[in-house]
Order: sequence, then structure tokens, then C-alpha cells
Amino acid sequence: MLLCLTGASGAGKSTVLRYLQDVDWGQAVTCVEFDSIGVPDGADTAWRHSAIEQWVQRALDAQARGEHLFLFGQVPMGELLAAPSAERVEDIAVCMLHCSGEVRSARLRARGGPEESLIHHVRFGDWFLAHTLDPTHAPEVIRVPSATPMRWDRWQGWSPGDPRWTAHVIDTDALVPHDVTRQVETWARAQLVLNLPEDTSHRGVESLMRDAGWQSCGAGDWAIALAAPSGEVVARISPFDPVGPYTARLYREAAGTGRVPAIYAHRRLAGGGDVQILEKLTAVGADEAALFLKRLTSGDAELSELAAITASLHRDAQRELPWCGPLDSNPSNVMRTRSGRLVLTDPYYADGPSLYATAEAHPEIVAGRIPEGERRFMTEIPLACSGPWSLDDREAMREALAREDARAETRARS
Repeated sequence: MLLCLTGASGAGKSTVLRYLQDVDWGQAVTCVEFDSIGVPDGADTAWRHSAIEQWVQRALDAQARGEHLFLFGQVPMGELLAAPSAERVEDIAVCMLHCSGEVRSARLRARGGPEESLIHHVRFGDWFLAHTLDPTHAPEVIRVPSATPMRWDRWQGWSPGDPRWTAHVIDTDALVPHDVTRQVETWARAQLVLNLPEDTSHRGVESLMRDAGWQSCGAGDWAIALAAPSGEVVARISPFDPVGPYTARLYREAAGTGRVPAIYAHRRLAGGGDVQILEKLTAVGADEAALFLKRLTSGDAELSELAAITASLHRDAQRELPWCGPLDSNPSNVMRTRSGRLVLTDPYYADGPSLYATAEAHPEIVAGRIPEGERRFMTEIPLACSGPWSLDDREAMREALAREDARAETRARS
């Protein structure tokens, strides 16, 4: 696996490297500084293309040994993904450190940076963030002629929110180095935990995490929760969760509002499952939660950005998913972070009663609208709140759906 901590100058990458290079990751991880490869006089964007390809090849060497490379440097995500050898890396994960122009200027000034160069660093930092969030933003900044045969076509045409273009962004303005380092380490450990074979199901993830010391800390209708040994993060594991990708997008796209939980890792699982690694949250009283939801839906200026992003993604989900329910107004979806902020969790859900009633009465409809690979484990959801659901009834639904899949396969062959 290739992990990359990136960001423009002054964001804090070198400081984090000093802290993390001696960390015990529990597996073979080598932390390296991008510039340690040697930076020639006059190094430009074309040179950076070549240097990134060299680091990708070193990541492939590490991969062949069963190891991981953690690269720290000013590496735009579009360049990393377009490196000629990048498609051979089994997994690439990107975390970006960002800071405001004022903070960046102050940090670079304290280093003795020339005053006339600060405006260029600030502008590049602003572009860096926009590019990391949106592959369509000013790609000409990095798509310059070079001797390295960059594969821009790999991500040309991708849009914001595409799961193939995902990065974890940490705003370092108000954080001390220790806090930045802790967040980066948490992110990296989450990536390593979910660096799993493509055929891993919810069962495999749960088994691996429990073997690594993760402990049960909750269960709902659609998912269980496991707390990490450190107690700082929680894994939400679902056997079947069609809306999981939309929830993960919400947590990333609305991160700047401070009103959603931090998501450190997310991946879809074989058979339609979903796993998210999130910051640990605590419950909120019903009255306080209800007031938050009322403010969210009534045009409160402080929550307007969150409301707009939530509604936009919900429209996407309703357009793209069968049986997508309305926004969930359950007060239990409002929780509290360790810092005391109220955040919105899990506002999207599949209309379970309608979906499962249809699967029971007309399995051919469900089999026809949801591919088998996306509903293989739909009878294994916990139903900890709405249950019980007998084993016999679960098995009957599995058999009915399997019969419809077999009939569809027979029709396809004829």
C-alpha cells in the first residue's frame, strides 16, 4: 500500500514526519520524505512528475516484499494517480494537510522564507485544496509537458464525489503539532486496517478487527459498531448498506462545516456491505438533538451549508438507488464529538420496511432491481432495534432471492 501525506508548503508535513517515522505500526511501514530523493536546481513540475514515478516504483518494490510505503511531500493527487506505474499499486490512500493563507504565510515567514514568495505559496495552497476536493479544478496547473508519460486519462472526466478520487483533509490552522500528528496517525492506521482483499465481506472485516483487539460498542438495525483498542475511533460494519457511500461522501464533503463526524476510512465490502472508521462519538439528549434537527431544517444560518450538502447528496441517492428513504429525522442521529460539537450522523437510509416486504412478497422485483453482488448479505443485517427476525424467515428470503437469480441466469442463457 502507498500512503501519502501531502499538502502545500507550510501545512505541517515535515513536522508530522519527524513524529511518525519511529512509530510502531504493527506491520512493515516505511516513512519517507519526498525530497530525500534529491531535488536538483531548477526543479519544476515536469521534474516532480519524474520524482513521483520513482517513488511509486519504490512503493511497488515495498509491495512485492509485503510492506507499505508512507510518502510525505508536496504531491498533488492528480499527479500521483497519473504516474505511469500507479495502476500497479494495490491501494493508494491520500491525506492532505491544509492551512489558511494567513497561517501559511506566518509559518513560512518564521522559517525565513522570502516575503515576495509568500503570495505564490498561498495561491498554490488554495489551488492544492481545490484540486484535492475536485479533479476538474484547474488541471492545467499540473498537466504540463514532461518526459514522464503521465496517464492523465485515468482520472480525466471524473467528478467531485467520485469514490476513486478520495482524500482525507485536515485543517491545521488551530491544531498544535501533537494533534495534527495524532490525526494523521489515526488516518494511516485506519487505511492499514482496511487494506483488505477485494473479496472481503463484513464477516471477514469483523473477524480481523476482533482478532486485532477491537471490541463491540453498539449495534443498530443495519450495522454493528466496534471500538478500536485505542478508544479513539469506531468501525461501523454493515452486511448490506446501499446508502453507505452517500453517507461517507457527506462526511467528507461537509467536513468543513464541523458538523459531521471525522471519517478516517471507508470501503465497500463484497456482497453489498460497507465499513466506515469514524471518530468516537457520544449520545445526545433527545431534546438537544431535536433542537439541532429543527435548526437544520428551518434555515438556521449556522447550519445552512450542512443542510445544502445533505439535501444535494440525498437527491443523488434518491435518483440512483431503489428504495432510498427520506431523510432520517431520528434524534439519535445527532451525536457529540469529544470536543463537544453536535454532529449529524447517518441521515440517509434504505426504506427497510418497503424493501424487505417487497423481497418477501415479490422477490423477483428485488432480484431485478438490485444486483446479487450488492445484496448477497441483505438477510444478515443485525435488526438490533426493530427485530427479532427469525433464522427461518431469513433463510426463506435468501432461498427465494436465490431462485430468482437462478431464473434470471437461465433466461440470460436462452
